[in-house]
Amino acid sequence: MNGNELTELKSKEDSQGSKQGTVHRRTSTSMPHNSIAPLTDSANILPVVPESLPTTPGYELNTNSYFDGAGTNSYFDLASTKGLVSARPPIPPAQQPLSTSFESGRLGGASHKVEGGMTLDNPPRNKWRVISVVLWAVSAGLSDAAPGALLPTIEKYYNISYAVVSLIWLANAIGFIIIALICPKMEPLLGKRKMTSGGCLALVVMYALVSPGYKFPLVVVGFFFGGLGLATCLSQQNIFLSKFERSSQYLGYFHGGYGLGACVGPLIATGMIDSGVKWHLYYLILLGMSMFNFWNMWFAFKGADDDLKPWDNWEPKAHTPTSENPGEDDGKYTMLEETLGFTETLRQQEGPQEPKEESMLKVSLKNPRTWLLAFFVLFYQGAEVSMGGWVVTFLEVYRGGEASSTGYVSSGFWGGLTIGRLFLTTNIHKFLGAKRGVTIMIIGAIITTVLGWVIPILIVEAVAVSFAGIFIGPIYPLMITIAVRILPRKIQVISLTIMTAFGSSGGALFPFLVGLVSQYAGAFVCMPFVIGLLTCTCIIWFLLPNPDRPRVTNFVQRVW
Repeated sequence: MNGNELTELKSKEDSQGSKQGTVHRRTSTSMPHNSIAPLTDSANILPVVPESLPTTPGYELNTNSYFDGAGTNSYFDLASTKGLVSARPPIPPAQQPLSTSFESGRLGGASHKVEGGMTLDNPPRNKWRVISVVLWAVSAGLSDAAPGALLPTIEKYYNISYAVVSLIWLANAIGFIIIALICPKMEPLLGKRKMTSGGCLALVVMYALVSPGYKFPLVVVGFFFGGLGLATCLSQQNIFLSKFERSSQYLGYFHGGYGLGACVGPLIATGMIDSGVKWHLYYLILLGMSMFNFWNMWFAFKGADDDLKPWDNWEPKAHTPTSENPGEDDGKYTMLEETLGFTETLRQQEGPQEPKEESMLKVSLKNPRTWLLAFFVLFYQGAEVSMGGWVVTFLEVYRGGEASSTGYVSSGFWGGLTIGRLFLTTNIHKFLGAKRGVTIMIIGAIITTVLGWVIPILIVEAVAVSFAGIFIGPIYPLMITIAVRILPRKIQVISLTIMTAFGSSGGALFPFLVGLVSQYAGAFVCMPFVIGLLTCTCIIWFLLPNPDRPRVTNFVQRVW
C-alpha cells in the first residue's frame, strides 16, 4: 500500500471517529449545556434510559414519579428535558392521583390534621349521619318526657309512693354513671359505629322490658338499660356534632329534635291515658322507633372510624390570641384554677407533648375543667328533667289542677325548650357569644321559674313554665361550643365523654331526689329544687374560662 492510499484511509477514519464522538458525547462545544437538540436531528440522539427508570405506561399514577421532581438527581440532567417533560400528554381525569393534602381530610384512616371542621358533604356520609342522630334525638325526647305525664298513672297502677316510683330515675342514673366510667375504655375497642348502634340496642332492651307492663322491678331494670343506651348515644353524638364547622347550628338541631320529641311525648301519653289506653303501651311506639334507629345508625356510621378520624384532634379556632409572654395567661385560667394551683398542670396538658394512650383517662380525670363541665351538665340536666318530670304532679297536688289539663303543661315546657334550641341557639352564638348567651339564659330561666312558683294562678304558671323552657333550651348546645374550646385538644374526646355521661346522670338522679323529698315534704319542693339546681349551674358557669374575650382583667369580663 502506497503513501497516498494510507493518507486517504487515515482521513476516512478521522471522519468516522468525529461522527461517533457526536453520538456518544452528551454535548458538543457548539451546543449549550442546558439545551437539547431537536429529535429530528439523527446526529444528536438521547442516551438510552435504563429499564430501572419508571418509563413503563401508567407511571404517571405516582405523584412522586422519577421525572417530576425538579431537584432530584436523575440519569441525565432534568433541566435539559424541560421541553420534553412538558410535552407529555395530560393525565386523564380517571388517573388523577388521590390528594394527600392535610386540608382534604377525605382519606380514611388518616392521622393528619385538618384545617376546618366537618361539613354535611365531608365526609360523604355526614348528611345521613346528621339526619340519623336528629331522628334518634326525637325518640330520646319522647322517652325522657313521658314519665312526667305518666307518673300519676304509674303510681296508681302499681299502688306505690313517690319515693318508690322515683326508683326508675335512680336506675337510669346508675346506667349513666356506669357508662361514664367505662366508655373511655370501650370506644377504642368497639369504635364509633358499634358504640352508637350499641346504645340504640340497649334502648331496645329497655322498651321491650317496660312495654308489657309487668311487675315494677322489671320496669326499673328496663330504665337501667335506658340509662346505658342514652348515655352512650348522647356522648357519641355530642362529640360527633361538635366537630362540625357550624357546630352550634347542628347541635341546635340535635337538641331541638330532642325537645320536639319531649314536647310531643306528653301530648301522646296524655291522649292515650284520656282515651283509656294503658300507660305501658306507649313504650311500644318507642320500641319500634328504637329498632329503626339501631339499623339506621348501623348503616349511617359505616366506615365512621376511618373517615371521621382526621377530625379526632380538630378543635375550633379560639378567638383568644396567644400571649407573647409565656408567663402571662391572658385570662386563659380562672381565679379558682390559679388559687388551687392547677395552672401548671393545664399548661402541660396544652403543650405539644402527647401523653401515652394508657394515661389519657388519668389526664382527663385530673383536669379541673373536665369536672367543672361535668357538674355543670349534672345540675343543668337535673333542673331540666326535674321540671319536665314533676311539674305535672306539682300542679295536680299542690295547685289542685285537673289531670286532663295539667299534662299539657309539661308539653308547654318541652315545646318552649324546642323553640329555644331551634331558633335562639345559632343567633345567640352569632350576636352575643356563647359565654354571654348562656349567662343570660340561666338568669332568665331562674326568674321565670320563680314566677311559676310564687304566682298561684294556673294559667300564669303554665306560661311561666313554657318561658322557662325557652330559656333553658339553648344552654346545652351553647355550652358544648365552649367546652371544645377550653378543653386541651389531646384529652378533648375523653373529657367530653365523661362530661356527657356523668353529667347527664343528673337528669335521672335529681328527679329521684325530688320524688324522695316530696314523699315527706310535699310536691311543692319541685320548683325550689329546680331553682337551686339552676343557681348551681350559674355558679359553675362563672368559674369556667371565657374564650370569647381576648383578655380578661376582672370578674365581669370573666362572665360577660
